[in-house]
Amino acid sequence: EREIVRVTVECCMHEPAWNPYYGLLLTRLCTLAKGHRVTLNYCLWDFIKDLRSPSSTRDGPIKLKNGRQIAIFSRLCAHVVVHKALPLASVIKVQSELDSIQMDTRELLMWKTLFKNVCALPKTDDDMKDIFSRLGMAKEHKALRRHLRQFLKYHVGPWLIEKGEDDVALRCSLAETCLRV
Repeated sequence: EREIVRVTVECCMHEPAWNPYYGLLLTRLCTLAKGHRVTLNYCLWDFIKDLRSPSSTRDGPIKLKNGRQIAIFSRLCAHVVVHKALPLASVIKVQSELDSIQMDTRELLMWKTLFKNVCALPKTDDDMKDIFSRLGMAKEHKALRRHLRQFLKYHVGPWLIEKGEDDVALRCSLAETCLRV
């Protein structure tokens, strides 16, 4: 039964462009059973870990080989976070420190794109603030909040301004504010 989640993610990654159907399907599956949420979490973590070690030869999910797959994966992660299938903390938990010094270009692009989408997808500023505020309330996430705040401030915000996406950059600064709690 849990293979449904892994197969859905695999199919999503093989699409030529982002298809919201997969995000909606995964969100629905996660609302139906906790086991699906756990499986999705591990599946996303596997993709992120494979991105960190591209020389890995283990069998399993396809690797994020190109910009298209990175963009689709980032959009999928953002979709499940924005639609509350998974909390933001559980998606980024695998990356305990968002330290750009340790990241290669693909990994840095994936995290920037993920946070761009998490800031851009919510319909209202309040919905977006809610995503980051939930992370801001938990005491056990203090270090994660600090690293995320720095990552948003020094990497995502300037990158969005450089791309001319000032409205999303403004939301990114609102997210930083939510993490200061």
